Amino acid sequence: MDTKNNLIQIPFQQRLKKRINLVLQKKNLVISLLLGGIILAAAVSFILPKKYKSTSQIYFKYNSVNSSYLSDNGSLTNEIQYLNSDNFQENVIGSLTNKGIHINQDELTSSVEIVENGGASSIDVNVISDEGEKSAEISNTISEKFSERNILANRSALLSTLKEINERDKSLQEDIRRSIASQQTSTTVLNVQQEQVISRISEFESELESIELDNNFYSVRLQNLQNVLERDFPSVSSNILLFNDTKLNESKVRLERLETKNNLSMISQKLGNFPIEYPWEGIYNLSNLQSVRNDLLNNTENFIEKIASENNISNKSFLKDLSKELLENQIKVNSIDFTKSIIFGIMTDLEDQFNRIPFNFIEVAREARTKKFNNTLAIKLKTKAQKLKDRENDFFAEIDRVITAEVPQTYFSPNTSLNIIIGALIGLIIGLFLAFSQNSTQIELIKTQEDLEESGFKIIAKIPSIPSGSSLLFDALNETEQRELDPKIIESFSNIETFLKYGSLDKPLKTIMVTSGQDSEGKSLIASNVALALANSDHKVLLVDADLKNPQLNKFFRIKSTPSLAHYLFRKKELNEIIRTTHNKNLDLITCIEFPQNPAVIITSERMKNFMSTVKNHYDYIVYDTSSLCSLKETAEIAGEIDDVILVVRANKTKLTEILTAKSILEENNITGYNVVLNDVST
Repeated sequence: MDTKNNLIQIPFQQRLKKRINLVLQKKNLVISLLLGGIILAAAVSFILPKKYKSTSQIYFKYNSVNSSYLSDNGSLTNEIQYLNSDNFQENVIGSLTNKGIHINQDELTSSVEIVENGGASSIDVNVISDEGEKSAEISNTISEKFSERNILANRSALLSTLKEINERDKSLQEDIRRSIASQQTSTTVLNVQQEQVISRISEFESELESIELDNNFYSVRLQNLQNVLERDFPSVSSNILLFNDTKLNESKVRLERLETKNNLSMISQKLGNFPIEYPWEGIYNLSNLQSVRNDLLNNTENFIEKIASENNISNKSFLKDLSKELLENQIKVNSIDFTKSIIFGIMTDLEDQFNRIPFNFIEVAREARTKKFNNTLAIKLKTKAQKLKDRENDFFAEIDRVITAEVPQTYFSPNTSLNIIIGALIGLIIGLFLAFSQNSTQIELIKTQEDLEESGFKIIAKIPSIPSGSSLLFDALNETEQRELDPKIIESFSNIETFLKYGSLDKPLKTIMVTSGQDSEGKSLIASNVALALANSDHKVLLVDADLKNPQLNKFFRIKSTPSLAHYLFRKKELNEIIRTTHNKNLDLITCIEFPQNPAVIITSERMKNFMSTVKNHYDYIVYDTSSLCSLKETAEIAGEIDDVILVVRANKTKLTEILTAKSILEENNITGYNVVLNDVST
């Protein structure tokens, strides 16, 4: 598994300590940028145009917002969406134009902020503009226009009807349960005609109760609208309620009759086009319902325009909207009255038919009628409740009060004090960022032995920089050649050899795995020369290239890479066929070929473990050069078969996060026997 993107982080205290030291070195830069930020912020605040903020507040009645009958319980989302809608904004712009304030929709949108305060069940209308009076006027106009719309779309009728449906449904379900519990088995069977009469009675009887809920809904709305009309327009209210206009009344009558027919059409279809007689002459086609409704609205518009002009009504648009809503609800109530009257007439005939059922069948018929009525009404109630909830977004919570915006006496923006604080913070942050970023690499890199020891690593050797091209330093026993090497290099490898011989009192360190956190840290070079140093000391040594991702030993010893360890593990070669002799009589070598497809499977196989166990019995020391831990995490799994692990760290290249990650990988595999060789140390 590749762990390059999941490196262990440097401990916070260690990182912080280094960061602070680096920042202190750059303190003049930080102070300069801090002062620069303050000066720039003060200058910008002086130049920027002044903005004024005004806020009006709309408070809603708690119970009309937080109702268990609403799907969006306790939220003012619908109100917020309406305040931000295009239609509402166009209405506000029109009203502002009449007040002498000219503003387009983009300007209005950018200057207005609508904020919900759920805890207080209120909405704040914040407006920012270049004039205090303008901000206050815009904010108050928005609240005013919303209040008008809220009056027309108040959800009090919706909530009361949903509550009534819920209570009736509970009562009905209890009746159904009692009916089931008391139901008796009867051998009496009703005929088709009797069943049909019961179905028709149940349908119309349940419709009467269902439509009465609609009547209550529209009656409540009608009464509320009439109260508003009489309160806000007392001088014309009586005249408007009479709707004394020929065209208007003709449209009103046509719509009432179409609404009545529409109310009964579903029942007629459900009962197989049950014939219904209407108490008026003429044919009323339901396909004309919308066009007749439009005619009514146009005639109402003209009627109210005339009345408003004659009586100098200032808020003409609201009066028109109010009158339209009032008339529509009045028509709904009247059409429901007509519907109920027609159903009563039908029920009279059906009751006569029901009463003609023979006496010995009447109890069964009554039981069937009750059951059919309950089930039909239960369906109607659920359907009606769902339809009302689907219309929830058409209504608004009831307004409790509106607090108007006042003209601000001081400008809201720019806030000079705040800008100076922000400028100072920005300057400080930039200064700190530059101080940090210029030296971030220095914090990550391991430079000295102290950097490792501070993180809990044990150092067994520090190897100075090795001259380029000198990969095999101990490839012969020639003392002259040894004297040409840097004495510190000889001493370093001597320390490693001594550690391997005497570093453990519990067991001899016979098998050694040389690895690193990342690639290119010199582990293959260290492994080769450790093996040569041991061989030069007259020990029988086997050097195994177990790096299936990037094998190097065949290049160091200038021999072919095959046959290799991979050939043996895949049973293509025997063990004696892959062991290669070198020019050093005490050193044998097993090479490796690159196997990028799935090296983890090979390195952790049972065949690999058996190999390690077998060769251990034939050599004094076995040195394994493996893949780096962060490039192949599974390398750590074979460390369980190893006596000691040498982690190679390259000074000024390896990052502390990388070696900490390597340590974590080893410890995840319960490997605690590991030590560090610090490579390429500057002398």
